[in-house]
Amino acid sequence: MEVDDVIDVLKGYHFNVINEEEALEALKGVSTTNLYLAEIELVADGLKEPDIKEIGKLYVDLLQGESKKLQGQLEDGHPILAFIKEHEKIGEFLSALDKITVHLQNKTYTVDKGTIRVVMDNLYQISIHLTREEQTLFIDLKRVLGTNIKGRLNILDQEHKDFVRRRGNIEELFKNISENRYELVRELNALIYSLHHHKFIEDHLFYPVAAHHINQWDDLKKKADEIGYCDFIPLQGV
Repeated sequence: MEVDDVIDVLKGYHFNVINEEEALEALKGVSTTNLYLAEIELVADGLKEPDIKEIGKLYVDLLQGESKKLQGQLEDGHPILAFIKEHEKIGEFLSALDKITVHLQNKTYTVDKGTIRVVMDNLYQISIHLTREEQTLFIDLKRVLGTNIKGRLNILDQEHKDFVRRRGNIEELFKNISENRYELVRELNALIYSLHHHKFIEDHLFYPVAAHHINQWDDLKKKADEIGYCDFIPLQGV
């Protein structure tokens, strides 16, 4: 399926010319690269990045299995495998954090200082992961595809910034749970939801595209090693 064909389908879905079922049927077998490039063209043609993010809801069904396919194609020690492995750890942490968030809706529930420290430390570890993406994959993909490209990469970058903002908010709100309970629950829910979606898009769309286009992996891995990797602490008793 050529990029122009993908553009036509995505436009049709966005403007309600075709429904979700018809769009998914038309896009069967589309390559992640052509999907990614179609998004860039749509933004260049005037579609707003929030619209691209909305179109991305199609991908939950469309791209299932792309991450496993990619992992089977990469050699041991490939930098992208480290990102995927960290995503698995982030997913485990988010599941535990979600349980805390549910408990926090009970006005009698509180969180001890040790648990708060573990939560904040793990959020800091996620920041290391995001920084490594920005300073390796983001830079190299811009180098290959062009520094002026807009679309999915801009969306991912903005989601990184949103995470940093939410992390700071959560740290402040944890200082007085009784007074900030409603805001804290809202921020935690937003962070959990956005990170789950962010991980999915990266695992099933962005990483396959990066793996296909980037060709200087030795230099990228050296930079990644300099930045460092995540060391998550399990949340106990939740």
